[in-house]
Amino acid sequence: MPLALRMLARDWRAGELRVLAAALVVAVASITSVSFFADRVSRALVRDAHQLLGADLVLVSDHPWKPAIGEEIARRGLQRAEGVNFISMARGANGNQLAGVKAVTENYPLRGRLRIASALTRRSSSHTVPPCGPDGAGASGALGAGAMRSRPRKG
Repeated sequence: MPLALRMLARDWRAGELRVLAAALVVAVASITSVSFFADRVSRALVRDAHQLLGADLVLVSDHPWKPAIGEEIARRGLQRAEGVNFISMARGANGNQLAGVKAVTENYPLRGRLRIASALTRRSSSHTVPPCGPDGAGASGALGAGAMRSRPRKG
C-alpha cells in the first residue's frame, strides 16, 4: 500500500479526518440553507412588491408630467393613480407644526390595501376603502375630494 493511503487510513482511525469531514458537511449545509432562505425572501419580495408600491409601476418626477404621457397610458387602457407629496406647515389647536402631506386620486392604491389607524397607539385596520359619499367621508372614514385627515405625531 502506498505511503499516502497508509497515512490517510491512520488519520481516519485517529478521528482527525472525521472532524474535518463533519466540519465540511456543516459548512456546505449552512451555506446551502442560507442561500435557500435568501432566495425565498427575494422571491417573496418580488411577488409582493406591488403591495409596497401600490401599483405595478411607479413613475416619479419633481415636475408635472407632459400630457402625452397621460394620453399614452389611457390609449393603452392602463389604470392610473396620481399622488403629490410635500412638506408644509399645518396650523392646529396647539399651534403650527411641520406636516408631511400626501394627496392622491380617489383610485389610490391600484394594488394592495390602504391601512388606516385612528391613533398612533391603536392597531390599523387593513381594508379596501369604499367610495366617498357627498359629505366627503365614506362609511369607513375614507376621505373624499377637498377633505383631509391628520394624525398625531410621535413624541
